[in-house]
Amino acid sequence: MPPRQRARNFGSSFTTFRYGGQNIAYLQRVADSGQSPVAPATPVQPIGSTYPVEIVTSRAVGAGTLGLTITELWHEEIWEQLAGLAGTTDIVQIFAALARQQDYVTCTKIINPPDGKRYGKTYHGCLITDIQDGETFDITTTTMPKSITVMYTHTTPL
Repeated sequence: MPPRQRARNFGSSFTTFRYGGQNIAYLQRVADSGQSPVAPATPVQPIGSTYPVEIVTSRAVGAGTLGLTITELWHEEIWEQLAGLAGTTDIVQIFAALARQQDYVTCTKIINPPDGKRYGKTYHGCLITDIQDGETFDITTTTMPKSITVMYTHTTPL
């Protein structure tokens, strides 16, 4: 079966994700909300018209959101694995570190299919907006996954 007809596999480095040009080593999950229109489409239907005569769209989209789930390591917080955030201790320090950067961070999803024709998506204007700083201890689990929320302004193909 040709590679184009096989299912996409997420393991074995077929898909990687970078924050600020660096792979996130213990990344378990990336959830991309995509971008939605800033306002819903509006049908224009004059009184006396049987059907709408036009449908108006905003022709603009809002920010997208990336939900990152990362496994916590010994002796560091999950966000310290991200470029430029080593040594920060909470969301306020993260905001301050990000504000000191001259440019917004870019994130990149890279897909490496077996046929070698790499493709993906670059997320522009990325900003961390939330971190999961709390935790729940549970004897039935063996790792501590935690979440980071990143918003982005737009995307471009890789």
